[in-house]
Amino acid sequence: MTPFEQIIVAIFTFIGPGVHGMSSASSQAALALGLF
Repeated sequence: MTPFEQIIVAIFTFIGPGVHGMSSASSQAALALGLF
């Protein structure tokens, strides 16, 4: 995972619940964990 991708995931994790809902944030987290 590149630093850029880590930043994107961090942003989604931070704003996800307020903008897209928990499901979106959870999906991003699952993708992030899958890349490690």
